[in-house]
Amino acid sequence: MRQVRGGASPSLRATLRIFGVVLAVVIAAQLPAAGSGSGSNFAPLTHRTDAATAPPGGPENSGSSAGAPTGSTSDGSTYEITFAETGLPAGTNWTVYLNGPPIQTSTRSINFTVAPQEYAFLVTGDTLLVPNPSEGFVNVTTAAVVVPIAFRPGYPVTFSEEGLPVDKEWDASLNGTFLPSVALNATSVTYLASNGTYRYSAETYDDPCVVSPITGTLAVPGHAVVQPIDFISAKVSVRFQEFGLPSGTTWSVTLGGVRVASAAAEYVEFSEPCGSYSFSVGAVAGYVAGQTSGVMAVNGPTSWFIEFFPSPGFIGYVGPTGYYVVGALAAAIVGLIAAGVLVRIRR
Repeated sequence: MRQVRGGASPSLRATLRIFGVVLAVVIAAQLPAAGSGSGSNFAPLTHRTDAATAPPGGPENSGSSAGAPTGSTSDGSTYEITFAETGLPAGTNWTVYLNGPPIQTSTRSINFTVAPQEYAFLVTGDTLLVPNPSEGFVNVTTAAVVVPIAFRPGYPVTFSEEGLPVDKEWDASLNGTFLPSVALNATSVTYLASNGTYRYSAETYDDPCVVSPITGTLAVPGHAVVQPIDFISAKVSVRFQEFGLPSGTTWSVTLGGVRVASAAAEYVEFSEPCGSYSFSVGAVAGYVAGQTSGVMAVNGPTSWFIEFFPSPGFIGYVGPTGYYVVGALAAAIVGLIAAGVLVRIRR
């Protein structure tokens, strides 16, 4: 008896070995050579503080972040951006955000080594002093750049809101800088600003019933400032569209006690704040409206359709689905004629 052993046959195992060698060669050919520089379009961003007393590592105060994308140049040139602060008490932490993880230090300057291009930055401080500028752009071309940051005394600027429903979010900005969206049910948001004059804006989103944005200017004269923000109701279009009337027919709608007539258009239009309104459709000689009155909710631009039907006058009422009375009279007449014919046949 021949013994049967599990596994592939010798010829199959040899074939698999050859296939494995070929596959390994193909994969190796696709890999970039070590040190070739291919596979990345970004140059690493490095940054350091100017003294060995910088705070220990952490997401907001590490000394470097090699590998952060900043762009690259064909010759690999890099330059330094130095943020140099004045005005902070010794040992006070401050932070710079530049195209990557933030860097925090308690020293006088923070340096970034970057490839030439334009960068956005943001500066914050663990203090009631306000950085100036607190944000902006710095353009690196062919030389190192120094960005001076002057910390000055800051005063609270509070925007206090009225007029919005409790479930509406809103935002406020000072000189174009927005704080995160104000939480639901919150009616105020506060900035810290140094002396000066500022542009402000407050707005809510996706609500056609509210006038937004609200803009203006305010002055910070060395003390706290409260700026009221009064969101007021916006007027929206309420349009009634008619069907069925001959061109040029005069017709009218009364909305909230205001009557509007139209002879040249197929619609009448109102401009009203959002809310609930009763309406009625005026009588038109020779025609009957499918809906003569009702109540409508206005939560934004609104259209309402009114269909008119010819009226048979003395014969009866013409409803929106047909000549009810006329049809009934016709059926009765046909019935009477049929009954008379049957009586005569029986005689």
